[in-house]
Amino acid sequence: NSRKEIVKKFKTTKLIGRISLDDDNKLFEIGTDIFKYDNLLSYELLEDGHSVTKGGLGRAVTGGLFFGGVGAVVGGVTGKRKTSDVCNSMSLRVSLKNAHVDIIYIPFISVEIKKQSAIYRVAQAEAQQTITALDRIIDSCKSERDHTYGKTFSAADEILKYKSLLEQGVITQQEFDAKKKELLGL
Repeated sequence: NSRKEIVKKFKTTKLIGRISLDDDNKLFEIGTDIFKYDNLLSYELLEDGHSVTKGGLGRAVTGGLFFGGVGAVVGGVTGKRKTSDVCNSMSLRVSLKNAHVDIIYIPFISVEIKKQSAIYRVAQAEAQQTITALDRIIDSCKSERDHTYGKTFSAADEILKYKSLLEQGVITQQEFDAKKKELLGL
């Protein structure tokens, strides 16, 4: 039933790469599957079975072969691997939590393609756009989490201030209790 509600609610506000976003309801669609923003755990771009880029909630984006300066960060890892003039597969593995599936693959290349070809460059660009959509979802979740934690810490700081005023005799116990309830949203 909750899946039906999510599907019913979904309205695309933005299409980025192969992902449709519903920023209003914090939902995203991959293929025909719809997920909540907070279902996104991580992603990994795979080319011929090798990791090119990783990212996700709680982990930094490490870079990739075709992501410019960031690719230099990964250069040491990928430098020992033999390079090829062709690509046989490129896909994005999306890991999810608390969803009806744990992993979804988004294919970009599934046949042998020369890396100098326009088709390869288009697949790279589409993969990068799709990663941008996933990063946008992750940033949204981080902002929401940071905002919530910020409120919690602010409330705790305010309670400590009022506790100090109570101990100094500036306010009464009843005033302190009322302010504490207000700050904690009780």
